[in-house]
Amino acid sequence: MQKRFWQLYILCILYLPVHAQQWTFTSYTPKDGLTDARVQKIFQDSKGVLYFLTREGFCSFDGQRFQNYTQYLNQPLSIVNDIVEMKNGRLLVSCISGLYWLENNYLTKDTIHFKHIKEPGALFTARDKVIILSGSGTYLYTNETTIPFTNTQTTNSPKNLIPDKGMLYNNLFIGSQSISETNQTELIIYDWEQQQLVTAIKEDYPIELYSFPQFYCLKENKMWKILDTTALRNGKVTLLPFPIDLQKKGKILYHDIKNNLWFQKSDSSICTYNIITQKTSCYTRENNLPKGINNMFQDRELNYWFIVHGKGVYKLIQSPVEPLTPAGTVQSLNQQNDGSIYLKENNKVVMLQNGKIQEFPIRSKEGTLHIVKRNNHWLTIMQNGMVVNEHGKELYNFTNQYSKKLLSNHLSFDQQNRMLIAGEILSVFTGDSLTSSIALPYFTDNIVVDQQNKYWCFARNGVIQQYQLIGNKIVPQLSYTDNSFSARFSICWNADTFCIGTRSNGIVFVKVNKNQYKKLFTINSNAGLSNNFITGLIKINETRLLTATVVGLDMLHLFPSDTTADQLFSRTGLFTGVTQMVRNEDSSAIAITDDGAAYRINLFSGIRDNKIMNSYFNRILVNGVVIDPIKQHSFSYHQNSFQFSVSAPSFIDEKNIRFIFKLVGNGKEYVQNSTIGDFDIRELPSGNYDLTVTILIPGSSSSSNKIQYTFKIQKPFWKKTLVQIGFIILLGMILYSVFRMILKRKLERQKIEMEKQEAIAKERTRIATDMHDDLGAGISTIKYLSQSAPFISSEIQKENNEKISHQADQLVDKMNDIIWAMNETNDTLDNLIYYTKSWVANFAEQYGLHTGFSLPSVVPPMVIRGEKRQHIFLIVKEAVHNIVKHAEAKKIQLNVEIKDKYLTIRIKDDGIGFDLHKKRSGNGLANMQKRISMIAGKMEIENKDGTEIRCTIPL
Repeated sequence: MQKRFWQLYILCILYLPVHAQQWTFTSYTPKDGLTDARVQKIFQDSKGVLYFLTREGFCSFDGQRFQNYTQYLNQPLSIVNDIVEMKNGRLLVSCISGLYWLENNYLTKDTIHFKHIKEPGALFTARDKVIILSGSGTYLYTNETTIPFTNTQTTNSPKNLIPDKGMLYNNLFIGSQSISETNQTELIIYDWEQQQLVTAIKEDYPIELYSFPQFYCLKENKMWKILDTTALRNGKVTLLPFPIDLQKKGKILYHDIKNNLWFQKSDSSICTYNIITQKTSCYTRENNLPKGINNMFQDRELNYWFIVHGKGVYKLIQSPVEPLTPAGTVQSLNQQNDGSIYLKENNKVVMLQNGKIQEFPIRSKEGTLHIVKRNNHWLTIMQNGMVVNEHGKELYNFTNQYSKKLLSNHLSFDQQNRMLIAGEILSVFTGDSLTSSIALPYFTDNIVVDQQNKYWCFARNGVIQQYQLIGNKIVPQLSYTDNSFSARFSICWNADTFCIGTRSNGIVFVKVNKNQYKKLFTINSNAGLSNNFITGLIKINETRLLTATVVGLDMLHLFPSDTTADQLFSRTGLFTGVTQMVRNEDSSAIAITDDGAAYRINLFSGIRDNKIMNSYFNRILVNGVVIDPIKQHSFSYHQNSFQFSVSAPSFIDEKNIRFIFKLVGNGKEYVQNSTIGDFDIRELPSGNYDLTVTILIPGSSSSSNKIQYTFKIQKPFWKKTLVQIGFIILLGMILYSVFRMILKRKLERQKIEMEKQEAIAKERTRIATDMHDDLGAGISTIKYLSQSAPFISSEIQKENNEKISHQADQLVDKMNDIIWAMNETNDTLDNLIYYTKSWVANFAEQYGLHTGFSLPSVVPPMVIRGEKRQHIFLIVKEAVHNIVKHAEAKKIQLNVEIKDKYLTIRIKDDGIGFDLHKKRSGNGLANMQKRISMIAGKMEIENKDGTEIRCTIPL
């Protein structure tokens, strides 16, 4: 009787945990990003994004981030009643303040199509048309037009229908509206295609409406009834009895995908009723059920979301992990070749095999590592190295030979069902007898048996040793050493490939045979492992690996390019290490935690198929400005800072979704591997780029989900080929111009130098001519008069001496003129004016003539070269000579004027004048005219009260 009791007890623990199951919830409140704790409704769009509708706006949640919408143009949205999605992906949002469109994360208010709709409420979609309930009536929105629902059956003017609840059946809208005048409720059926009221029925009590996938029902007079859809199509209301008694079920909360009806009873407990199986399950506060649930929702991943009044939302965690025993009750766990599992709990051993449970009351001794059954005998393996049978008889003591060698708490069995004990020694038991043992190179946690029934030791110090049992003796075979990791638990993956759980490197796959040792790849916390300290491994199949760590239990999904990790413990808020685990038949595994609790893991529960939500770029910002990732792929050189936000709408284990951003371009590669769906990259150089985002979703049966975005950053305009060619051409032109200008200046300098040399030569020639003309004749005269002295009388000689003296004075005067003209220090306008004035004054004084002068008070600093200066002076000199010789004048007036870059000189006398047309024998006027022409001037002569010569010379 006692044995039967324990069998039933264990059976209930292992296989009927549902009624005692403790639910685990994740709560979402404003501190997590929720707009407001007063959530009214939950909606999910075609992308998989959830929307939480609250009394202070609404927010979207993609599993990575919340995005809140509380205002539009600084005006509050207030209460958000409903959201529906159109075929083009736009969302229509119903708020007390109006109707809004949400598209690409931007909210806009529609004041054109919905300007007459006041305080909109519930929304219903039908064939890309929307039925809008509001305080001003019910409207059909179709083809950018809003049409009101009216009661055209009345004799008076049509009256708007204002139902406060409703549901759709094909082309019929079924609603209930209150009649304030009579305190009645009216059930209306409206054909929205024909735009006419089909029927209206008044009741004296409130009417509740609820639609199921298979039927439509209403609650009248506290009784739930089904609407006959055949009668509905004919415009009639016929009520059928509900298949179950809902009166005792309480308030209907939800109807989920698995045909479960969720009810809330008066005691706040939640019950589910399966319409097909007709089974009921109830949950209370003892199952961690939150208090105050008033609504719920099921998303496409079958997650349940509970709306708790004033406290946000609670998500029920999906987990394949079920508790089997309380903490502290299990001491050891092992499994034999026949699949039987031995679980030692306090002073009993529970054996599980082929779905059967057997309990054995065996008192364990202090220091017990293992209790196993061999050949119908129980063996107790002690930590001190002793092996005893169920009668307490010592069968073997390792300390006799190996001096207190430590043993491992992991057992192994070879293909002949021989038991292998690891630790600091390797011991092989056939039945309950020790066959052979050998000291291991270092402590080894477990012995791995390969497909050829050879024993592999992966020691903690990096030694890898192969052994073979030959006869009854353990013989070492191959040996390798790899000090890059410290092994803790190992399994054989296939013929020559081993999977090694390490102390700090995660999981290492190696290939080992007689020809080579090769490390293949490593899986660590970067791939999502809960920790890199591995304590156990179970191969489920070629793509799935159950992994125990010091902080939890993970299910790895292995693919050629990617690996995802589903953290089974942390998902349910369980944070404890796993010391041992075994596989139970094919569908489950049993794990023992650090605190001695046993858990059952459903190995195939919660595995997602390939129908995971599509990932997409939630937002791309370039230099802080949002861009359209579909339309815009090219940017200017200064648009080089990017922010990418990726959404992967999934809510089973969203915190462990991994995002691998890989940006390749311009000869560089940028990689970010984390659980954050945001990637920032700044100051990218110009070039072509390809961004690939790999999304690794825990538990997904597909390898990964990838999205891509290619873009180009243009070169600066000065780096573009045509511009560079233009720059080269321009630079060449500039260099050519500069070279030409330098050459031109050089030629000009050479020309100036040549002109200067020519001028010097010309000046020399002129000076020589002047000296020849002016001095030569005088010198010749003096020479002639001097030579004739011996041949003439003294009287004539005296006359000649006077001529010689006069001629010498003239030569000196001419010599002074020549020297003055040659001296460059006199090449100024003021020197010319004042030298001329001084000569005129001195010369006139010699002949007793009065002189008058009119000179400028300020003479500008101007240069006049020697030849021009000499011509001007000689013109004045010639004019004064003519006055002295011919004019019989008593006065000379010299006027000098400088105006508009012209020099004007007037020489006037009060003499007898002369006839300009009369031919003269002298060359004075001709020389003057010649000189004035040589300096580009002009000369005018006027006879009036004497003679006035006016010379105008450009400066």
